[in-house]
Amino acid sequence: MIKEEVSKKYKSIFVEEFEASSVEEAIKLAVNSLKMTKDELKIKVLFEGYKGLFGLKGSKPAKIKVFPNFDKIENIIKFYLIKLLDFVKENILLVDVNIKDETIDVVIIFNNKEILKFVSSQEIYDALCTLFEAFLKRISLLEYKFRITLKSSAV
Repeated sequence: MIKEEVSKKYKSIFVEEFEASSVEEAIKLAVNSLKMTKDELKIKVLFEGYKGLFGLKGSKPAKIKVFPNFDKIENIIKFYLIKLLDFVKENILLVDVNIKDETIDVVIIFNNKEILKFVSSQEIYDALCTLFEAFLKRISLLEYKFRITLKSSAV
């Protein structure tokens, strides 16, 4: 019920478009940008793209539309968090979401200790939790407890 409701009500919120020289390159760009696997995403090809004469004039990039695979609520949550953390997205290595016993465990791993320190600051972390809680309420998961763990891979 939750998945269908989210996919119908909020599908337009959960969409990103990517362009590259080929569909395959656009998909790679999407996967890298959203920190998600190809299986966690639904991909719609908007335009195949083409190379111009001798690869020069008249070329048009391939264009795809990407949204989370709505079959798993974890994908929706992960997509939302990546969009929420867009201001530090290039420093995110991994977002892992696990749901068990009405608890949502989120682990976000950064590649930079300074970014981890910044996002872990009380003001930013509280804002992240407040927005995440509002999102859970919006998608009818407010009764779930959640835990957001921030880590760094840097030694």
